[in-house]
Amino acid sequence: MARGPPLSCLTILLVKLLACVCQGLQGTIPLGFHFTHSIYNATVYENSAARTYVNSPSRMGITLADLSWDIKYKIVSGDDEGFFKAEEVIIADFCFLRIRTKGGNSAILNREIQDNYLLVVKGSVRGEDLEAWTKVNIQVLDMNDLRPLFSPTTYSVTIAESTPLRTSIAQVTATDADIGGENGYITYSIASLNSLPFSINQFTGVISTSEELDFESSPESYRFIVRASDWGSPYRHESEVNVTIYIGNVNDNKPLFEKVACQGVISSDFPIGGHITAISAIDIDELELVKYKIISGNDLGIFYLNPDSGVLQLKKSLICVRPPPHWAPCALTLMTLNRVQTLPLTGVSLHTVGVQILCLALSPDS
Repeated sequence: MARGPPLSCLTILLVKLLACVCQGLQGTIPLGFHFTHSIYNATVYENSAARTYVNSPSRMGITLADLSWDIKYKIVSGDDEGFFKAEEVIIADFCFLRIRTKGGNSAILNREIQDNYLLVVKGSVRGEDLEAWTKVNIQVLDMNDLRPLFSPTTYSVTIAESTPLRTSIAQVTATDADIGGENGYITYSIASLNSLPFSINQFTGVISTSEELDFESSPESYRFIVRASDWGSPYRHESEVNVTIYIGNVNDNKPLFEKVACQGVISSDFPIGGHITAISAIDIDELELVKYKIISGNDLGIFYLNPDSGVLQLKKSLICVRPPPHWAPCALTLMTLNRVQTLPLTGVSLHTVGVQILCLALSPDS
């Protein structure tokens, strides 16, 4: 009785037969022609020079099941601007997919315009009907290539001289399109060699008073520069803006008579409307001219005080006036717009011939 082939030979023949059947069912593409991943993640910095290769944590490419394969890679979509180029590098039995920037003035990556590209790459074998497809997701990383920008481009504010210490009076704001971490982190500072009664919060840009203000003894306005700096590397970018702070005058000073006591003598036949004397007071606030008025001692209406000039005139004839037995001392009082000061002064003493002393209390008010 003849013996058949050994069982091991039958097994080998069966495996080869199945492989041929499977290859026929799948067409001409062998099971080994495919990318290692269906999608890869990669990064590249914006403004990269020409021929800068993207970085990927994965090994991008196709394993060479047949060392005779001449594989070519091509970007078929996702790169309408033509920023990237696909290249092949064969090392041992692996054909690496390498993607680099093309460069040139018209092919510079700008993260602020587009920060992500999803490329579709085709791999094929020259001279054979073999193709494979994959995707490469490229994230464009930020470079510190932009400086902070202020908006608005100038600041102006008016504050009262009575503004308390540590009062927030203004806030400057700058933005940086480099939003990648420290590249877009902004701090503020006042760039001035002179001492200023203001300080700035380096993080918020809020400007506050740091000293007491006085319109009369300080400048009427302060002009200085505020600088915004980012924290990017390899070097920082800065921007500056002009800030003007005007100091508004308020009625915070008391008006004062230039003379604390005035005396005068007039005859009983002094003419009506005649100029007796002039009262003068000053107010360093200079908000308005001081106004004057008689507040006591003129019950008979004999005298008239010009409210603007402070000129005291006789309003009625003294011949027909009968003075009272006693005239009490009086005080001068002056008024500003919102403050009253009573000064312990002797007063204005007016004398008539043969008549007792006549005392008037006068008041300038503003």
